[in-house]
Amino acid sequence: TARTIDSEEAYLRELAAVRAAGVAIDNEENEPGVRCAAVPLYNHEGRVTAALSISTLTTGVDEAELESYIALLKQAATDISAQMGYRAK
Repeated sequence: TARTIDSEEAYLRELAAVRAAGVAIDNEENEPGVRCAAVPLYNHEGRVTAALSISTLTTGVDEAELESYIALLKQAATDISAQMGYRAK
């Protein structure tokens, strides 16, 4: 789409932002009108082994509501990771 990251420089900036925020967001990059957010799940070794995500329509979920969903995703990811033996350092 017109929003797709299409340069190495932009991609590396986005990766840094994802690491800092702890969430990856597909903001209509794959499908116009659809936004997705994903957070990592960690195993007992501290390795990312899966992700938890949500997809929404841009017409139905505004930025503030998306942020509230991301907070719920992060809490669920923390809980699931702990159940898999992950202990934050």
